[in-house]
Amino acid sequence: MSRPTPLLDFFRRGEVARDVRMQAAEGALAPTAHEQVEILLLLTGDTEAEIRAAAELTIGRIPIDALPGDLSDKAARHPNGPGGISKSLGKWLGNRVGRWAGGFAIRLAGETRDKAKTWQIVTSGSGGH
Repeated sequence: MSRPTPLLDFFRRGEVARDVRMQAAEGALAPTAHEQVEILLLLTGDTEAEIRAAAELTIGRIPIDALPGDLSDKAARHPNGPGGISKSLGKWLGNRVGRWAGGFAIRLAGETRDKAKTWQIVTSGSGGH
């Protein structure tokens, strides 16, 4: 993500109504792909099971070959595809905090009330470098 956005900040602070969270969990809200991924990852830790499930289902629609490294192999073997590897994706992100690749880096943005980690994708132009 090139810079923080008000939309993403609302999600991080938990200030988003249920119907809007559900819309985002279904992949129909964020204007950029990076923002969508960040919101989906946040929503996999939502307090409501229906929203968590919708976010994981949306993540499951990510093409397997678009996933990095061994995650694509793991997703290909999982019965739920990419949606079934959200914990592995979180671990993968955690192992790459601060590393730069193609002008992007992962930063730990915080935790939800349920102690699920939230992530931010930054670019070298966003002040994260």
